[in-house]
Amino acid sequence: DNTPHLTVSDIRLAIPLLAETFYNYPQEKLKIVAVGGTKGKTTTSYFVKAILDAYLNDQGKAPAGLISSITNFEGDDEEEAQNTTPESLDLQAHLAKMVDAGLEYAVLEVSSQALKYRRTDRIEFDVSIFLNIDEDHISPIEHPNFEDYIQSKAKMFGQTKTLIINQETKEANYLFKRAKEAERFYSFSLNSSKADYYVENLETLDLESHFNIHSKTMDEAFVLKMLGDYNVENALAAVAAT
Repeated sequence: DNTPHLTVSDIRLAIPLLAETFYNYPQEKLKIVAVGGTKGKTTTSYFVKAILDAYLNDQGKAPAGLISSITNFEGDDEEEAQNTTPESLDLQAHLAKMVDAGLEYAVLEVSSQALKYRRTDRIEFDVSIFLNIDEDHISPIEHPNFEDYIQSKAKMFGQTKTLIINQETKEANYLFKRAKEAERFYSFSLNSSKADYYVENLETLDLESHFNIHSKTMDEAFVLKMLGDYNVENALAAVAAT
């Protein structure tokens, strides 16, 4: 066969490289916030986008792009999502549309399947949030065992500039060792003042969550129109990341 072609040994290694080349490296023209974890990725992604949108609106700039389990927003329109994290070609196409629309920021939900099957290869995350890990998604069609699941989840650390990681997550010892693969990392906690970002004075008033977030550089009161410690924890992670 004289047809010009490339032969590759691993198609999942090759696709991200070809995709970024075809779409002219859009990830390098965006500030990207990645959100990982077993539970809370979508909620936290929307929190991060809301904070960024308020910040960008104050500067007269376009809102942040979004790739999530529910919708993808590329600047001009919003579409229903098919996967939590699309395959490499689709992902790079989304990012390229964001660049073309003049967006500067993108928020990405990053699933363990995306990391395992290299959908996010070649993308450096400016900030990553790691919310938690639990024994979900262990099955013949996803992850054969918990070790495969946690190793897949932690792959995002090595392609991250600044990691925000939950101090109280299960398997914290292993995950904080892996956190050193990021250029730098900070902890957050709902209950421990030893974390870099932590919550105090949490109370429920009129179906709202009232609390303070502390760090070396902030001590601010927040009101979240949602109940549940897990929602406050997601909000804490989003504040820390932004």
